[in-house]
Formats: sequence, C-alpha cells, structure tokens
Amino acid sequence: MQMATTLARAYRRLQIPSRIARIAIAMLTTILTSASAAHAHGGMAGPSEIGPPLLTSGALGFACYWLVILWPSARKRIETPDGSSTKKGNSARMNGHLSTRKSAPMKQTPHLKKVKSKMRLLVAILGLAIGTIVTSSIAFAHGEAGDEPFLKDLTTAFYDVTISPTDIRVGEPVTITGSVRILETWPYTLSPPEKAYIMPVVPGPVFALKDRIVNGQAAPGSFFVEKGGIYQFKMVILGRNPGRWHVHPGIAVEGTGTLVGPGEWVTVQPGAAKFVFPVTLLSGQTINLNSYKGGFVWWWSFAGFLIGVVWMLYWTLTHRTVTNLAVTIQLGVNDDAPDIGLITPRDHMWMNVLAGLTIIMLVIGWTYAAMKYPVRLPQQTDWFTPEYISSGEKMAEVHPGGATYDDATDTLLMNVKVKNLKDSPINLKQYIMAMATFVNGKAEDQAKAGPHDYVGQLEVEPASAIAPGETKDLTLKITSKIFSEERLIPLRDPQQFIAGLLRFENGQGQQEMVVLRTSVIPTQFHSQYLP
Repeated sequence: MQMATTLARAYRRLQIPSRIARIAIAMLTTILTSASAAHAHGGMAGPSEIGPPLLTSGALGFACYWLVILWPSARKRIETPDGSSTKKGNSARMNGHLSTRKSAPMKQTPHLKKVKSKMRLLVAILGLAIGTIVTSSIAFAHGEAGDEPFLKDLTTAFYDVTISPTDIRVGEPVTITGSVRILETWPYTLSPPEKAYIMPVVPGPVFALKDRIVNGQAAPGSFFVEKGGIYQFKMVILGRNPGRWHVHPGIAVEGTGTLVGPGEWVTVQPGAAKFVFPVTLLSGQTINLNSYKGGFVWWWSFAGFLIGVVWMLYWTLTHRTVTNLAVTIQLGVNDDAPDIGLITPRDHMWMNVLAGLTIIMLVIGWTYAAMKYPVRLPQQTDWFTPEYISSGEKMAEVHPGGATYDDATDTLLMNVKVKNLKDSPINLKQYIMAMATFVNGKAEDQAKAGPHDYVGQLEVEPASAIAPGETKDLTLKITSKIFSEERLIPLRDPQQFIAGLLRFENGQGQQEMVVLRTSVIPTQFHSQYLP
C-alpha cells in the first residue's frame, strides 16, 4: 500500500504522460505476477546484497546518458538576419542531405521540453526499479534448482556428503567429503562423460581451495570418468571472506557443465588477522597467493582500461556518433566522409596514437616478463584415471514397476520388484536421487546421511527384510518438499523419467548400490497460470 501511494505521488508531481504510466504499470504487473523462485546461489537476492550494485549501475548509466545528451555540439552557430541562430553546415554534401528534408517541414520542439520529457521518463523508471529493490525480500534459493530435472536425476547421484565444521573464522579450514556416482542412465542427448573436475561450489571467491583428493589420489585438475564410475572426494577449503555462505560439492563434466551436490550453510567469522595463503614455489620462495603482485596487476590493467576509455569518450563526446545517425546511415560503408567531419585526418592521427600506446604497453609487458622471470614453465596438465571403486558385491536384482507423483503433496510413489541374490536377508536402506538422500530409518540415521536440507524420510512397504532367494514387490513412498524446491521431478518434460540409487544392506553390514530408472506419472498439479 505504501509503495502504491509513493508511486501515485510521484505521478502527480512529475506529470508523467499516460502512455509512460501505462507502460510502467504493465511492467510492474508482469514482474509481480510472473515472478518465480529466485535460483540464486546463496542468499544474494536481498536489498542489502543486490541493491548497491544495481543502484550504482543505474546512477552511472543515468549520468553517462545525460552527459552525452547535454554535451555541447561541436558545430558552430551563425546568426540569421532575423536574429535567430542556426547550425552551420560543414559542406555542400551536408546541405544536400538537409535540403531533402525541407519539403516536409516539421514543427520544432524546444530542446528543454524534450529534456524535461526524457527526464520524467527516466525518473519514473528509476523510481520503479528502486521501489522493486527496496520492497523485495531475501530469497535463499540455490543454483541447482535452476537446472532441468533430467539434468540432475539421470546424470549423477551424490551420497555420504559431509561439510564440517559449519562455523569457522577467516583462515580456518572446512572439509568436504562424500561420493558421487555417474549413472549409467546418462541422457543420450548429452555428450558422453569423459573428463570431469570436482570442486567446491560457493558464491564467489569467499573460500580458497587448499587440497583435493579423488579416490585416494591428489587431483589438482581434471580426470577421466566413465558411466558407472564412483568417485570419492575430499576437499579442504579455507575461509577467506566473512559472511554466511552456502557450500556445495560439485562435479563439472566436460560438455555438460557443473552438476551440484547437497549443500550446507557455513558461517565465516572475522579473524584476528587478514587472510593469508602461503605457497612455496619451486625456487624455494614462499609467497602469499592471496595478494601476490595484486597491486601491479591492478595498475597495469587500469592503464589498459584508460586507453579504452579515452577511445570511447573520443568518439562519443566529440563526434556525437549516436545523435548523428540520421546522417551517417546515408553514407557508404567505406566512406569516412571527412568533408562533413565524420572521420577526419585528425581522427586518424589520434587513433594511431592510441594504437601505438597499446603496442608499446604490450612490448613493455613482454620485455618485463622476460627479464624479471627468465625461468618460466608452461601451465601443467595432469589428467589421470582414478582407481576403480566397486558399488558392492552383487546383492539384489531390481525391476521397476512405474511411479506416480502428487505435486500437491510432494509425494512420490515407486513400485519395484526386488530379488535377493545373497544367502542372507537384505533390507532397503536408502534411495539416493541427484543431491537428495531418503532414508528408511530413524532420525539418527537421517542425520548421518548428509546435509539435513537434502535428507528426507523413505517408507518401504512391506517393511520386512527380503529373505535369501525371495522376490518381493515393494512400494516406496517419499513425501518431501525437496522434490518441488529442487525441481527433481520432470512434470512438464517430453520424457518423464527419474533415476537414482537403491542402497541395500544385509546383516553383516555389506552394501550394494543398484541403479533404478523408472517412468513417473504426475497425478495432481499445483495451479500454474503462467509458464
């Protein structure tokens, strides 16, 4: 209500034209009615986080726009006999272009009136943007929810993930452990998995990666993968910036992108000293990687940036290239038009100066690098094939019987036929789907399965163990908000399939992971009025 009153007052004071007001109201209505969940990584959608950069960008754009519009024209004015002033043409060609317009005289609009009209429009748009930012609430969503369901369900399964501790100070470590399996149900529409890279997924450079191990081997870079492969990982990251950050493990597969696992909130408190990241080079020198040569990199990049700014301002302010489009579009592609002042010999001279400065900077940079660091190594690549990890001794044979999903209650029902191939009873303990784990057990069993936001309850009927050699029809029931919050069920896709891992265990503690792929039929939908 307060926002509507503010907009109404602004409308009366600014006397915004009705056409502009209708456009603004339509934009605001569209934003409010079609807004969906914000799939930002971490809580970065609130006014305190996203407001300052947006307001700064808007202010810079506003100032630069009016700087160009109000910049005085470079053309001279001459007085006419009746006392009025007019712009002096630079050549007969310009006069020729203008004479073609005299046959259709147009009513002149005062310059200040145009400026006032544009000012009202920009103020209205700026007010709408500020009101939207100020009244928005923080959305604690996660980036993985933005991926299509098939991209999560049919590709990988993360399990046994732990992220600890969750409260540290700057410079202290956080350890991420777990396993990820590349499923045999990998979609045929994606390139086959061949190389991958396991990494921590965090909102920006707020942590520093110190160590990474995959299947017992150090993994500084990418490694070879295959369908059905299991990759146990351990990563140690150091808190770099204070704040509350959402931390995930992820696997970036070449040709597919990053597939994100379950996450945990980690609070990084300010430390007694600034963050340092000591690294010992091959020469024996120890450097602080967090700030090494940072000043030189900044100033050297700023020097190159200044050359680009000078080039941009030269063509924008002195030539008014944007506002003179009515003339320039009538010229040939390769016509410099020096007779009307479009591109003059003086322009060529200054552009040669800027190009020369750029070349000089490059030569100085190459010379400095060669003299300062005479011993240089090219960037190294270490691709390897991790050791094979078995999914467990053959314990069960599973056949899918179809599944249904109730979107109104977030309930998934799966029918499976399981045959016990062992000589001892087995039980179904977990169903692992993408980054979520559903546990057939008590609260303490769920606490051990992974980050609590990605763990749910699994109900198995009948609940009794499967005897040796027995074949039993099981009904798996899962009711969890994880399905809708993380968009795990393909409700509106042309192919409605889901896949995951069934974790079986016998009395001796032996386990096996069995891949289950089944079709899913939605039985009820949430109301959705806009796509």
